[in-house]
Amino acid sequence: MPEPSPPAKASPSPRRSRGARVSGIALGVVLVLALGAGVGWAVATAFSPPEEVLDARPFTTVEIVEGEVGSSLALNSVAQWTSQPLGVNQAAGVITSVSLTQGDEVDAGAVLFEVALRPVVIIEEPTP
Repeated sequence: MPEPSPPAKASPSPRRSRGARVSGIALGVVLVLALGAGVGWAVATAFSPPEEVLDARPFTTVEIVEGEVGSSLALNSVAQWTSQPLGVNQAAGVITSVSLTQGDEVDAGAVLFEVALRPVVIIEEPTP
């Protein structure tokens, strides 16, 4: 019978020093906090309402200078305004004559047109 071989020596288990374990835990905590901060910033940015660009600045002025363009920048823009009627017509009937042509300037009291032979004049008042 062959002789049994002596048992192999178990290699010593690798042990980290206490300082190495503490620094590893601290590094893990810092990484988790940084990841949480990054995710929080991304969520806050994605779900926050967009900035109202039209309310940010009432107007912008620029100086126009003669010269050559060295570079250009294409921008998307939006213009928005509320329309208001310039006048109200309460005359009913058939227009029988028109006193003005397109582009004519008028003052208060000027006849614009006639409805059923009655003149319609422009009046400058808050409520005619």
